[in-house]
Amino acid sequence: GPLLRYYAILVQARIRMLIAASAYKRLLWATVTIQRHLRKIKAAIVLQTAFRKWQASKLAEREQAAVVIQSWYRMHKDLKQYLHVRKSVIQIQAWLRSVQAKHVYEEKRACILMIQKYYRAYRLGKIQRENYLQKRAAVTVLQAAFRGKKTCLLYRQIKAACVVQSHWRMRQEQQRFLFMKHLFQPSLKGSILG
Repeated sequence: GPLLRYYAILVQARIRMLIAASAYKRLLWATVTIQRHLRKIKAAIVLQTAFRKWQASKLAEREQAAVVIQSWYRMHKDLKQYLHVRKSVIQIQAWLRSVQAKHVYEEKRACILMIQKYYRAYRLGKIQRENYLQKRAAVTVLQAAFRGKKTCLLYRQIKAACVVQSHWRMRQEQQRFLFMKHLFQPSLKGSILG
């Protein structure tokens, strides 16, 4: 639902902010380190240039070969140092990319697991509700059938009671009639004979 989407976006934004802050700090540290090395290299080059100019103006021709050899050696050393710094920067960049990729993967995986969890809970709730509604409908049907049967049984009992009462009254009336007939029969016989 909208609430799940809101929390998923909130979690993603928070994780992205943490990843960006961490990556920025590491990148800043790497940049500062590289700048320090480059400043040292530039300072060495400036010093070497100034020294060479001074040396060229002061030293004799026989010392010129030694200056060339020293210059080549220093250049080779600076180049070696530069290549080392460049390799370190490439390694740091590769490590940063792998860390970012790992964080992105973990973030997506966490979001997918959260969505799966909420979806399973939704499905389970839906199934339980359907089961409840089915049971409720069955109970309603059973109650209606029970009430109908109970009403039918009550009607039959009332009808049977009415029939019994009717027979009983008829029997009572018949017995009363027979009793009265028995009482008046001798007097009737006498009046007929007289």
